[in-house]
Amino acid sequence: MESYEKRLQRLSEGPPDEIILSILNAVDNFLLSEISVASKNGLNDLVILGIHGVIMTITEHVFLKSGKSGFKFYLENFVDKDEPGWEFSHISSSIYDLRNVVAHQCLSKLGHVMGYDDQQTLGYRHEDGILWLNVTAYSEQFRAGFEGKGKTKHWIFDYKDFLNQAAMKTVKNNYLESFQRR
Repeated sequence: MESYEKRLQRLSEGPPDEIILSILNAVDNFLLSEISVASKNGLNDLVILGIHGVIMTITEHVFLKSGKSGFKFYLENFVDKDEPGWEFSHISSSIYDLRNVVAHQCLSKLGHVMGYDDQQTLGYRHEDGILWLNVTAYSEQFRAGFEGKGKTKHWIFDYKDFLNQAAMKTVKNNYLESFQRR
């Protein structure tokens, strides 16, 4: 394992890409496999928590966006498929709120208007006032953003399409500050 001192030196002396690729590769090499195992075992709440954590880490530290708008930005660009029932950004607020309930509350009103249905053929559907989320499909589509096979609008490793040089410098400075603080 790389020591803290060596990693700090590498991140400090390298270009902003060093930080961005370190984050994206850590997700790709470690966290995606954990989310996949949770998904294959029907651990839907853990999948929701894991995907949310990854999205917010990348959104905040790479794209300099936060909160629900950052979450929606990520879904639009790196998760959505251009087909009805697969545009998860259209239900981003509900998914975001679901994660907050799962992480911090357990039970809420949302549990009466949203549920899981991994047997459906769509990523989500609305039926009789209930939003049904196919967590397996959501997980697979989330993973597709890292695979770069045209299943999403953009491949996550094309992050430079969204960042100019000033933003890249801000990414580096912000991340180094955060890295050293925690």
